[in-house]
Amino acid sequence: MSAPPINTESTVKNLAKRIATCIGLIAALAGQAAYAQEDDLLAKLKTTKKLDTAVGHSPAWSTLDASGQATGIMPDITLAVLKKAGIDATLNPVSMPFDSIIPALVSGKVDIAANTMFVTPARAKQVLFTDILFYNSEGMFVAKGNPLGIKSLADLCGHTGATYKGTVWTAVLEKASKECPAGKSIEIRLYTSSDLVLQDVAAGRVNGGLVDQYAGLYALVKDPSLKFEVATGYVPANRAANGAAFPINPRYKSFAAVFNKAYFELLADGTIKSIFEKYGMKPADVFLRRE
Repeated sequence: MSAPPINTESTVKNLAKRIATCIGLIAALAGQAAYAQEDDLLAKLKTTKKLDTAVGHSPAWSTLDASGQATGIMPDITLAVLKKAGIDATLNPVSMPFDSIIPALVSGKVDIAANTMFVTPARAKQVLFTDILFYNSEGMFVAKGNPLGIKSLADLCGHTGATYKGTVWTAVLEKASKECPAGKSIEIRLYTSSDLVLQDVAAGRVNGGLVDQYAGLYALVKDPSLKFEVATGYVPANRAANGAAFPINPRYKSFAAVFNKAYFELLADGTIKSIFEKYGMKPADVFLRRE
């Protein structure tokens, strides 16, 4: 008895339907995976109760205390945000220099950086940023008594200027140096942290250091005997461009949205102002006033 004839057209149609179904299923699963990846950090925190957090070397802003715990304005804000958002987690601090923060976020070594960082197009291509939270302009710091009378970037021509690696103020110094008279460029030195810049300003090895204005002022509040001061009359290069945000591992869009919502609620109820004032940042409006 011969086999029934094969309906080639029907077989092809059935196969096409199965392939289409498989493609649709794969696409759906991929979409679910992508969404899960975005929510990955929130899920992780429910399990680990630890937020892997980059911590800098800038007292007042972000540093480690003697016991190895994160301390400063940025860690305090992070903890306040977690509490406000109802996230039961503490910080797992990972200390690193400023220029290591973005590579650490991209590689997944840390989830977030409790450190001030300006949002630039180049940085935004690599990491995710929260909304602009406050403004953190630079100050010019000079030796006590300002023996060279430095009040501007132009006054550094023929002298030594410094800032720390990875900051936008490197470009500010480089631009100012190019505008100096021939033969009187600025000798630019880069350090791994703002406190090392201030240390060499005090020692006379640097004539002018560009660092976070209140990082330097905070150091003076803690120890008035330090042999440096802020150069009165110095005008920040561009306050509007000095909007500071928290950089986040680029996968965690859902966490960034949660962070933004909680932060602005804390700003409205005065919590953020209290954190700034706790570390001597008065008036806090210098930072919190919106552009």
